[in-house]
Amino acid sequence: GKQCWLPPSVGDGKRTEQNFSDCDLDFLVRVVVPPPATCPSVEIRYAGDNIRKLVLRKRGNPNLDQYPIQVCEEIITHRDSAIAVRFPDGGSIPLPDALRTETEGPRSVAIFGDSGCRDDREQDCVGLKWPFKSLAGDMAGKGPDLVIHLGDYIYGGGDHWSAWFHEFFRPARKLLEAAPWVMVRGNHESCGDDAPRGWLLFFDYRPDGKTDTCASTDKNHLVATYAIDLSNKLRLIVADSSKSFLKLNKKMKKKLVGGIENCNQLGGFEVMCVRYKKIFDDVELLAKDKNRKTWFATHVPVFGVEEDDKEAVFPETTAMMMAAWRTAKIGKKPDLLFSGDRHLFQIAEVDGKPFQITVGSGGVNLDPAPPDEMDKREGPLAKEEWNVCNDERFGYLLAARMKDGFSFSFNPLMMGDGKCAGMLGMLNKGN
Repeated sequence: GKQCWLPPSVGDGKRTEQNFSDCDLDFLVRVVVPPPATCPSVEIRYAGDNIRKLVLRKRGNPNLDQYPIQVCEEIITHRDSAIAVRFPDGGSIPLPDALRTETEGPRSVAIFGDSGCRDDREQDCVGLKWPFKSLAGDMAGKGPDLVIHLGDYIYGGGDHWSAWFHEFFRPARKLLEAAPWVMVRGNHESCGDDAPRGWLLFFDYRPDGKTDTCASTDKNHLVATYAIDLSNKLRLIVADSSKSFLKLNKKMKKKLVGGIENCNQLGGFEVMCVRYKKIFDDVELLAKDKNRKTWFATHVPVFGVEEDDKEAVFPETTAMMMAAWRTAKIGKKPDLLFSGDRHLFQIAEVDGKPFQITVGSGGVNLDPAPPDEMDKREGPLAKEEWNVCNDERFGYLLAARMKDGFSFSFNPLMMGDGKCAGMLGMLNKGN
C-alpha cells in the first residue's frame, strides 16, 4: 500500500513537501523458528471459514552467534480482508476489521512501555516485583484491537535470544496473541546499549525487508519515522528517540530546572538535537491532515518531568526532545504524545502544546514521583502554564473509542485512588 516511511533526513532544510493524505496500515507477520528449519506457512483466515496458506520468507539475521534462530516474515496488505493469522504451533492473532482505514478505527488500544526487568540486584525478576506477565495477561483480557509498546523491553539481560525470550516473549505471550502490535524503539534498544540487535531483528519495520544493523559508522543510529492510518479519522506517527540522551555538567544541569529553549543551548549536543529537529519537521508534515486526529508515539517524552533532590526537573533525555521540538516550532499537532522512559504514569499539560502522556509503568522498577509544583523562575517555565500529575503504580493506559473520540483510563495493578483522575477527565473532554 501507500507507505509513509521517512528515513532520517540528511543535509540542511526541511524535507521536500510530499503528499501524505493516506498512510496505509499493512500487517507484518513474523515468526521465530529454530535453525536450520525452513520458513513455515501460516494460515490466513477469512470470514466464512475460508483459509489460504501464506509461505513466509527468511529475514536476514546478521548475528547468528547471539541469535541462533531464524526469523520469518511476510506482509498482509491493508487491502486483504483477513480476520486472523494462525501459526504452526496452534497460536493465532486476530486482525481486527476495526483497523481498516475506511472504518471508525480501533475499539480499544492498550498502551504501555518499559516492561523489562532490571536484574536480581535491583529488582526481583521472579516474583511480583516484576509484574509484566500479570499486566500483559490483564491487557489481553481487555481484548484490545491494537497494542502499542513504547520501548525498553530488555534491561541488562544481554543482546541475545535467551534474554529476549525470558524478558519479553515468554511473559508477553498472551498479549502477543491478543492483537497486532506497534513496537517503539527505546534507549535500551539503541546501538551501544543493552539489546539493539534483537530489536532490529524482531521489531524494526523496513518496507524493503532488510534487517538493519548496528555496524553502521553512525554511532547515533536511528530508524525511520513512519505513519499508519488506524482509520479515516486517526493517524499514528512513530519516531525513534532512542538516542535522545545528554551528559550535562553541573552548569548545564541548572538549565534543566526551567527548561531549554532551543538546540543551540546544548553546546556539544547541538548536532544530535538538530537531527531530532529534522525528525519533528517530518512529524509535523505527517500530522498536517486537519481531518484526522494524530497520535505521536516515541520513547522519550517531549514534555516529561522527573524528581531530582526533591525538585521537579526536566530529565536529560527530555531536555533534548524539548529543545528540538521548540526549535522546530511545532504547535498543537500532533494531538497527543505517548512516551515511556520515565518509570511511572504521568500526564503533562503545557500551554499551547499537545497533552503528553507517559506510560513507563509496564514492569521495570518505578521512579519516585516529582513534586507537583515546579520551579517557574526561569526558562520556558517562566512563560508557560504547566500542569503535571503522577501515579507511581505499575499499570497501562487503555484508550476506548467513544462516539466523539477516545476515552483514556489508567489501569493500575494495585487498587487505590487515581492520582491522575482529574487530568484524565480533562484529557477525555478534548479527545
